Parts: sequence; structure tokens; C-alpha cells
Amino acid sequence: MQKQLTVLRIIWAAMLVGEVIFMFVALILGPGMQSQMHVTLLERVAAGTFVVLIPMAYVIRKAAYRANSTDGTVTLAAYTTGNIIFWAMCEGVAFFGLVITMLAGKAGLAFAIAVAAMIVQILNFPTGGPLQDSNAG
Repeated sequence: MQKQLTVLRIIWAAMLVGEVIFMFVALILGPGMQSQMHVTLLERVAAGTFVVLIPMAYVIRKAAYRANSTDGTVTLAAYTTGNIIFWAMCEGVAFFGLVITMLAGKAGLAFAIAVAAMIVQILNFPTGGPLQDSNAG
């Protein structure tokens, strides 16, 4: 199980590193870009995606845990699937916010939303907790 948990941690880190790299690209290149887009509307859409997708990510992960579980134990496959879906939803919100940041040319609401989604992802580092709990009994 430790080997699979290591693989999950590598996936988690790779997804997060991509977001961080793009964050710097958006902050560096964004001010030089000229955009005709209505950024305020896009920022509201980004806020909506955060409010909807992040809680939904928790629900979907829990459902994935339950769907492939027997007698209340979380299988490694369910743990892996649930977390990858969870992180992908966080990543989607983060990248959307960063693209808007780049279009806006400055760090604003969309940047804060992207950072908040990244923090949620960071706080959900794969510890294997549900697997350890299920194997302890």
C-alpha cells in the first residue's frame, strides 16, 4: 500500500506544480496582455465554479469511496479514484482563475479564487487516512 500511496503523492504534487508554474506565468505575462474581455463577469463565473465545484469534489470523492467499498472499508482503488477526481476538480477551478488573472493583467478576485482552490488541494494531501482507518479494525 505504501508504494501506491507514494504514486498518489507524486500525482498530487505534479498537479499542484503545474498550477504553481501557471500561476507565475499568469502573473508575469498577464500585465503585458491586452484583453477585450469583460473580466468582472469572468471573475463571477470563477467564484461560482469555486462555490459549486469544491463542495461537489468532496461529495464525489466520498461517493467514490463508498461505491467500491465493501463492509465499510475503503479500497485502494476507491481511494485513488476519489482523490484524483477531487484534485482534478480543484485544479480546474485553479487554472480557470489563473487564466482570468492572465487576461485581467493583474491579481484580483480570480487570483484569490485560484489560490483558494490550490489551498484546498494542498490541505487534501494523500495521507492514506481512510485506508489506515479501514485496516485498523
